[in-house]
Amino acid sequence: MPAPTPQNDAFGSGDGTSFTPTKPVGTANGDLLIGAFTFEKGSDVTLSGGISQWTLIRRENQAANVGLGVYYRVEDGTALSAITLSTAAKFAWTVHRVTDQDSLTPLGNVIGANGSSGNPDPAAITVEVDELAYEIMAIKNSATLTTPSTGYTERWDHPNTGSGIPANAGASKVITSAGSENPSAITPSGTAEWATVTFAVIPIQGNVDAETLYLDLQPSGIEQAEVVDSAEVYLSLTPSGVELFTTVPAQDSQMTNHPIPKIRRRFIK
Repeated sequence: MPAPTPQNDAFGSGDGTSFTPTKPVGTANGDLLIGAFTFEKGSDVTLSGGISQWTLIRRENQAANVGLGVYYRVEDGTALSAITLSTAAKFAWTVHRVTDQDSLTPLGNVIGANGSSGNPDPAAITVEVDELAYEIMAIKNSATLTTPSTGYTERWDHPNTGSGIPANAGASKVITSAGSENPSAITPSGTAEWATVTFAVIPIQGNVDAETLYLDLQPSGIEQAEVVDSAEVYLSLTPSGVELFTTVPAQDSQMTNHPIPKIRRRFIK
């Protein structure tokens, strides 16, 4: 499957106890939104309020110096709410849009790193071919991203220049070889305490075609059956459990004596 596609972003910064992120222009239902929230004071700051609309990918702090919270949500049309900081701090935020990701399991491996000085050095993750790897950095200054890790392309660079802290930047890379992805150090325009998060976005996964599934449909539930030829398999989620359907007519499959209408929800590997 083709790799997920990086799109555009929305961003902002300030100094205080709350901010309201916005969605990038063109955001449509089903898009993956990545929220990169950076702030001074690191571990002294917790997030509440509108952060409940997001799922945490990784929170990485460099002690009480600088913090990086990376979150995601699959767009559903809901308006974004204000996020509250537990104590006043300088902050920067970016909401980055991705398309062509898997809708059921959009994220792969995730890891964080931090340091008290020098260039930010993202940690290694385990990846698969066609995943889209991201590195996101926070620095306790308003540095810009001079050079991302080798092979990575800058996707955003929005430091809080008004308050002088913090940096907020991200870059991505399409994975062409499975295994360990160990990004080289990032070169910013200035160094200070830093935190990074590295993670992978998973591409759309294929349907089950021309494969055998060992599921038997019984009145009491699913036990075993075989899908033949080039059938597409579908699942129906019901209050009583999971029901299996296929595009193959009943008389051509081994799932006899069971209705097999085609439904909308595809079975994903």
